[in-house]
Amino acid sequence: MSCPALKSVSETPWSPGAVLLLLCGLLANLAAPTEGATKATLLGKLIDGDEKPVQGVDVTIRGADFEETVITDKKGRFKVTVPDAATEYEILFEREGLSGYSEALVFDRRGGPQGKEWTMNVSPPTATTETMAALETYNAAVQAYNDGNPDMAFEKFTAAVALDPAFVDAHLQISRIHAARANHDRAAAAATRLLDVAPDHVAGLQILYDAERALGRDGAAATLDRLAQLAPGPDTAILAYNEGLAARRGGNLERARERYSLATRLDPSLVEAHTALAGVLLETKEYDAALVSSERALAIDPQDVRGSSYRYNTLVAMGRNDEAQALLDGLQQLAPEAVAQAYLEQGTTLFEAGQIDGAIAALERALSADPRLAQAHYKVGLCYMNDDRNEDAKEHLAVFLELAPDDPEAGSARRLLEALRRSE
Repeated sequence: MSCPALKSVSETPWSPGAVLLLLCGLLANLAAPTEGATKATLLGKLIDGDEKPVQGVDVTIRGADFEETVITDKKGRFKVTVPDAATEYEILFEREGLSGYSEALVFDRRGGPQGKEWTMNVSPPTATTETMAALETYNAAVQAYNDGNPDMAFEKFTAAVALDPAFVDAHLQISRIHAARANHDRAAAAATRLLDVAPDHVAGLQILYDAERALGRDGAAATLDRLAQLAPGPDTAILAYNEGLAARRGGNLERARERYSLATRLDPSLVEAHTALAGVLLETKEYDAALVSSERALAIDPQDVRGSSYRYNTLVAMGRNDEAQALLDGLQQLAPEAVAQAYLEQGTTLFEAGQIDGAIAALERALSADPRLAQAHYKVGLCYMNDDRNEDAKEHLAVFLELAPDDPEAGSARRLLEALRRSE
């Protein structure tokens, strides 16, 4: 986490703080109670003065030998089942940056599902004094952090937002501490609170995005789209590119295409994004678009190996064989490794299409251009196995394992090689 800075009144955009004031309204029971039932289920909802749901509030229900805490979801809802509807409980609402509120909670003794709704009103404190106290607390937190006491710093940052819930930098530091501790749930909740105060805060959106990605939440894509609007550029482009890679590995070509395209718009100089987009477009047989993307990649880096490979294979797929050959002839001098990669891609495509003879010819050309191209040895080994040329298959699988013992395909290659040797 980067070191936070001390604040003065003149450089801090203060706005009135808030306290948590709750008005309880009883809703109709959501289901007919079962006669003699002792358990009761509270189906609660928390909204603000504009009747919008309030997310991320800790709700604790306490009673005799019972206590459970839940957090309100995006719709402001929460659910708790208590063991005895005849017991009186206490309900407590707490959230960083808001003063806690509690009240007695009584259920219909017949039990069953029971709905209640609370309204959270945000009202200004009287508080130049609180503003100054928040600033002093924040600066004490910074000092604690610089003194190597992150736990104390966290406590004081939390106290600062309790004094002034609109203190953006204190929210930011809380979010960063949760993120640094890989506490992704809390980081997401803290970043959400920051964004409630400052909806366009780029660092807050970045923390929220990282947390949502780590948690596997669907909302990460929308957060990235918001970042793309507010902070277009290389950093956000890389995030979009990485999402494209994940989608491609998962077999979602449409999603990969969309994310790679976004990356090229955010950073037109990101050669990897243009190249990856060309590969997806080649696979989906959108040859004109694939050619354009490979051309853009090569305009940025004429020696881009994969860009050259995709361009060559696109030209072959379009039947423009003379241009494809001319490209290879030029690459022999400019980027000879690209020639091997081009033939490897071609051989892989032909092998997957069941055209074994053509695949072998392409892969042998790849190895002629680069005898140490490990994947070409592996793929041609598979081709030879399919062609019942087991001695050749063993030779190339062994070379593959020597060149790339840690490759993801190494385990499969070892098993195949052992099976071939046992069959001798």
